[in-house]
Amino acid sequence: MASKLRFAAVVAAMSVACGDSPTAPDPTINDLRRAPLTVTIDGTGVGLQTSLWRNLMPSVPPSGSPLLATIRLSGAVTSASIDYLWVLFGDETWAVTPERLAGTSDWIARGGPQWTPGSRVDVVARVRTNDRRTQLVRAADQVIEAAY
Repeated sequence: MASKLRFAAVVAAMSVACGDSPTAPDPTINDLRRAPLTVTIDGTGVGLQTSLWRNLMPSVPPSGSPLLATIRLSGAVTSASIDYLWVLFGDETWAVTPERLAGTSDWIARGGPQWTPGSRVDVVARVRTNDRRTQLVRAADQVIEAAY
């Protein structure tokens, strides 16, 4: 009886650690660069809208604030969310879990690198549908803006 309980405890612990399904490997930078510009969710073509900002106003530290990214899925898609974000600048990558802004369709990521305003980057989001499927979608050649 004790060995059956131990076995059940081990199986339960492994199930919790694994979640609903095995974890997919992280995409490589080449996978991210090849992500499509639109994906289909519930029969609707969906793209990624981005806003990338750094605060360089005199009231912040001399080097300015870290990069802030606000992202949104285009279209009125309510059956999906953004659960991970990558910003690609040359060979550099900022990878972050964005948080949803309450009461909006926007996600925000704070604390990014201090890349130069005017730099062009690619932004890739992992979109998760309500049935837990994931897809990557990319917004290419986005400009980092600044407030002075």
